[in-house]
Amino acid sequence: MAVAPSEIVVVSYNLRSLRDSPSASASVVAHLGADVALLQETPRFLRWRSRLAGWSRRAGLFYAAGGGDAGGVAVLAGLRLDVEATSVIALTPHRGRHRRALAVTVTRYGNRRLLALSAHLSLDAEERAGHLLEIAGHLDRLRTEHRPDVVMLGADVNEPAGGPTWQGLAAAGLQDSCDLVARASTGPAATGPTFPAAAPTRRIDAIFLTGRVEVLEAGVPTQPAASPAYAVASDHVPVLARLRLV
Repeated sequence: MAVAPSEIVVVSYNLRSLRDSPSASASVVAHLGADVALLQETPRFLRWRSRLAGWSRRAGLFYAAGGGDAGGVAVLAGLRLDVEATSVIALTPHRGRHRRALAVTVTRYGNRRLLALSAHLSLDAEERAGHLLEIAGHLDRLRTEHRPDVVMLGADVNEPAGGPTWQGLAAAGLQDSCDLVARASTGPAATGPTFPAAAPTRRIDAIFLTGRVEVLEAGVPTQPAASPAYAVASDHVPVLARLRLV
């Protein structure tokens, strides 16, 4: 996808630990022309670093933060971005459940500072609600510390659109990119379901945004070069936001 110099492409994607077709999922992200990839369920165990690094190269990106030491959430960046800072923020663990964390990067694109986070929320509503409060607190701190022009959070919410977690993120100042583009009528908002990839019925994945940005396109991308691979690449389909920095 060709983008103007003032635009960037952000993709959020649950990779199911690359248990499907790593080449297909990497090809999807490469075809979408992502400048930032906010990933969930990247490899967490044996050789996760080399596996994620190899996948990143095939996707045309480089590893920035997260991965196996962040419970599988990760942020990748393209060569147009300069990485200033990275971190992993652990969320409160719950015995017998998947480890949850935030993968965080601070990057610059020209004179704009971008704060990018990836999250994978729990299937359990009570755990999800607790982690939402923690995420809101971390967002406040990160925004105070880094003073970003744009904040973006890519998440597998594990809850249908419009649910309590989506409302809580909105209360924390982060808006669903599909809602933003629909409100502004700037371009297509393909707000279709994201899971399961073979026959999607639920929209549980999103990119949430705030800051000096205009959303030109948002939702499940339908580019012919990418979409045929969705069913074999992962059990989720990707979510894309094409942004103009203002």
